[in-house]
Amino acid sequence: MLLLPLVVGLAGVSTVTPASLIIPPAAVLLFLARFASLPGGTRARAGGAFPWAVGYFVASAVGLVIAVAQTAEPSRYEAWALAVAVGALGFGNAGLVRAGRGRSLVAEVAAMASAALLAPLEMVVGEEPLRGDATGAGLLCFAYFLSSLVTVRTFRTGRVSMNLVAHAALTGALVVGWLAGGLLPGLLLAFVPVVVRVVASTLRPPRHLRALGMREVAVSVALVVIAGISLR
Repeated sequence: MLLLPLVVGLAGVSTVTPASLIIPPAAVLLFLARFASLPGGTRARAGGAFPWAVGYFVASAVGLVIAVAQTAEPSRYEAWALAVAVGALGFGNAGLVRAGRGRSLVAEVAAMASAALLAPLEMVVGEEPLRGDATGAGLLCFAYFLSSLVTVRTFRTGRVSMNLVAHAALTGALVVGWLAGGLLPGLLLAFVPVVVRVVASTLRPPRHLRALGMREVAVSVALVVIAGISLR
């Protein structure tokens, strides 16, 4: 989940800055905070996961602060807002995981939103303004994450109608974003592999989880390539 928005974000910066290189390790530390919050995990059995989770989260927050502090003045306030949102959503997700609600819809959406915001954050600290390309990159990543969530739940429940309705809504939302000027045409085109996956899954559902995973890898790679080309 982390790799996709980070790659899309880096593709959208004209010049890779030291600040933009700090975002990936900070994002990994935020993910580790979630992992360390899992109840019953290895660290929990060894004497409590919570201190590890706090340590990872603090280290991640320090990294985000350093990255934002190095951002040029015109984009610094936007970077602060995005960094706070990434941290708050990530912290909220870790809290839900710690409470044993890590697989709830709220927890999963919070994790996806936190990850998706890494793309515009990467671009803003890379001294790109928060305009159509940065905003659109975040919207595209979030739409893809929601699509993946719906796809997995459809595989488990067999509710094809839910899959079709959800993806129609996601596609419609991206089209509205494009019409409103918040999404570049190339980023809208990057969602086409997702639509192809929906059609393929409807006509020929994957027989097992491995087949589903292979399709998802192909879709994510195609999405990243198209989005990366459109942002360059």
